[in-house]
Amino acid sequence: MKMKFILLKKLILSIFLFLIYLKVILFKGEFNKPLVKKSILTLPKSISSSSIKSSHLHSNSVTDLLNCNIKNNTVLIFEPAFYHHECTPGYAKYFLDLGYNVDIILDNFGSNTFCLFKLLENIRIFTFYKLSQFSAHSEKFQLIFKNYSYIIIETTTPLINKTYNNLSLFKMKNTIFVVHSFEHIITTGISIFINQNRIWSLGNLKNTLYVNPHYFGDIKIKNKNKRTKFFIISTAQRNYKDLLLAAEKLKNENLDFEVIVIGREKAFSIKDLSENLKKNFKFKYHVKFKELYEDVYNSDYIIINLYPNYKNNNIFRKTRLTGSSQLSFGFYKLALIHKSFAKFYNMSSENSFLFDNSNFYEIMRKALLLNAQEYKEKQKNLIKLSNILYKLSLGNIKKTLNSILLKNDLANYNYI
Repeated sequence: MKMKFILLKKLILSIFLFLIYLKVILFKGEFNKPLVKKSILTLPKSISSSSIKSSHLHSNSVTDLLNCNIKNNTVLIFEPAFYHHECTPGYAKYFLDLGYNVDIILDNFGSNTFCLFKLLENIRIFTFYKLSQFSAHSEKFQLIFKNYSYIIIETTTPLINKTYNNLSLFKMKNTIFVVHSFEHIITTGISIFINQNRIWSLGNLKNTLYVNPHYFGDIKIKNKNKRTKFFIISTAQRNYKDLLLAAEKLKNENLDFEVIVIGREKAFSIKDLSENLKKNFKFKYHVKFKELYEDVYNSDYIIINLYPNYKNNNIFRKTRLTGSSQLSFGFYKLALIHKSFAKFYNMSSENSFLFDNSNFYEIMRKALLLNAQEYKEKQKNLIKLSNILYKLSLGNIKKTLNSILLKNDLANYNYI
């Protein structure tokens, strides 16, 4: 009896050892299987994820992007031009509102356009100093770009077609194109994307979806200044004569006002002023976005200096948009705009001041003399318009994303 018990015990031990041996063999087999290569690039051990920081306080070199993780549900906003940076915060805000993470590529001078944003963990900024950085690593950028849910080319222009082609952006199914001039739809060859709702514009351009990026940060509503302040951009081929004549008359009436002039070009400068007006005008050029935004915020009115009888002005109510309207919508500053341009920018006498070819002085004077309560009432109408345009733009973005998703789903099932 005792012998049988010993034999049974040995048998159980043998079976137990065999099972352990079998498990080791199978487990070893798992390690011998080839690793599945992930489609998402990961950071090498030498680079910590924490070194890639969010917000306007820190930006990273665009080549750092090649060594980064791209989270699911991330959108890339790519601004290849050295202008239009004032649009980037607005596009970022739309996608943040839709629940996406946002990566941004723009040149070194553009990153401070986010100076009014709060710290946002879902934003990363990558900067470049010349476009050749992309061609030098074009294949790697193509691989990383494939990991984004969507790519928004913020400025689509034929001048940068070579970069777009090097990065295969025209071939990707999730690329969205922003045009600031209608003719660029033809000259860049993107007209094939019209029916896919993949072309956006900042205004009412035909064959495009209206997506107006007029968010710059959390802007507090500001009351009218005691000393009325007007803001205007210095740009070539614009009419400054009416402003100067109106300013002279207002000054002679002992009315107190200030005109802030900002721009890349010195088309309008202190040399154009009489001695009588020099204390009423401030000229600034090539300012950083922080200073630009502060000057807009501290102003009461934005003069949109467009006239139908001036060379090349009419394109700004047909095929192009002026950035001054973005500032008006984003900072809630009433615009002075020619009545023949107002409708194109959804402006009216309820939310703006409309002038014609002969009455700029009367309109400027009316704006200057507007009391604080009247200003507030008119400003409320502008805020209402700004909110309507925001909702309309957000709806059009959803329309684009749905169109891309539908097309990709159909393609996956070989229906097209």
